[in-house]
Amino acid sequence: MRVEELYEGIDDGMYDDITLEIEDRSGRLMTNLGEPVKYLYRTISNEEYADIKKSGMIKAGGFYGRIHAADIPTGGDGNADRVIKIKYDPSDGWTPKRASTGVYATTWENVSADKIVDTIPLSIVKTNWMLLKTCFSQYMEYQTR
Repeated sequence: MRVEELYEGIDDGMYDDITLEIEDRSGRLMTNLGEPVKYLYRTISNEEYADIKKSGMIKAGGFYGRIHAADIPTGGDGNADRVIKIKYDPSDGWTPKRASTGVYATTWENVSADKIVDTIPLSIVKTNWMLLKTCFSQYMEYQTR
């Protein structure tokens, strides 16, 4: 499934076929085309959102002991309720992680809730697992919003 199919109401013709991946370039997350990452997106449950509001932190933890995020909003695993948009800051220790689903960002550090700049309702992101194939125009759309 192509990433643009996950978004409702978006014209498929606006996307190109360039696949982007997140890379570490001298301690900063950038794409393989040299575009800087400004925002990361994390799909979370209502329970995690309540914990973030209560503690003031996006906490590293869970099964892998870290926070996972992507350069575009993704649907998650079916337990998701919303997507948070996080202002990328290299001091939070974000690094690229390659997996069978694609390349995304992780950190072992807790991240301040002050870096959440927006939430995206899941009504505009379909809740299916997918490969993190990011097209350039889609990446630019979500990095400049």
